[in-house]
Amino acid sequence: MSDSDPGLLRILEDVQLRFLRHMLGLSTNSVITPLYTETGIMPIRTRCVSLTLCYLKYLIGLPNTHYASLALAENVNLCNSLCPCWLTDLDYAINLLPGNHRLPDLRGLDGALIDKLIKAIEFSTKTNLQSHIDTWSKLSLLRHRLEPKEEGPAKPQMIGLRHYLTQIPNHSHRRTITKLLCGDFTPHVFHASPSPLPQLTATEHLNRLCRACDRHPETPQHILLQCPSLPSICSLHADFITYTRQFRPVPFDAFFSDPTALHYLKSFIFNWSLITPSAKFIHNVIDHWQSFLETGIDSEQVGESKSEDSDFE
Repeated sequence: MSDSDPGLLRILEDVQLRFLRHMLGLSTNSVITPLYTETGIMPIRTRCVSLTLCYLKYLIGLPNTHYASLALAENVNLCNSLCPCWLTDLDYAINLLPGNHRLPDLRGLDGALIDKLIKAIEFSTKTNLQSHIDTWSKLSLLRHRLEPKEEGPAKPQMIGLRHYLTQIPNHSHRRTITKLLCGDFTPHVFHASPSPLPQLTATEHLNRLCRACDRHPETPQHILLQCPSLPSICSLHADFITYTRQFRPVPFDAFFSDPTALHYLKSFIFNWSLITPSAKFIHNVIDHWQSFLETGIDSEQVGESKSEDSDFE
């Protein structure tokens, strides 16, 4: 099986990564973990093992007189004799996955045990992906999030097709939100990640300061909800906050404090009713911000981007 050959597996993984990045509109060097957690698609090596185990379950259920069943019996004999075979390749592939799983004793193997192994392997893969999100500063917008639902309360979900990929009709807005959440705007658009900065040297701290106000770290939440230096963005911010007050309580302060800015940014994005206007607001702000980075001056088109209306409907 291909999973036991690193070269062949690398080819499959490369194809999957290119496809997922193209589908989500991310760069060719974007962080890998969100490609799976945001689409609900399993890494190819986990998927290959799951499918192979399903085939093994099918073989076990065949009559002893079936040719495929006889071939499996021969594989069991080879495996017990410590000879290379299809089953040893499968065990090797399972052992390469997160969780230190192994193929159970073949003498007592049945369909229920295989189903249990598949669930354990997939859970270990999901847990491993979640650990990457919990430790990677670029992905801090995805930490501790509750996936919103059209009906019922939001719930934790390690992997799945996310609401913003299905509920935002405008392609440009959807791509902007996806790049923001997947850390694809750091460090070229925003110098600092959304999470609190670790201990930095004086030079590193200066390199991460906002290029507009030159006082605070240039995080996404700072540009979107805090920085007072660009009037065009401040106008978009004021209009958006006024609109969101129709749906949820929002402080009346003109700008959010450092501890609350990240919290409110996530609450706007991970809200079923607010995701579409939030995506439009974020897209327009980033449009103005990138224009400022290119020209060094604030846009005079207050309240609108190059091609967007000023309302959030």
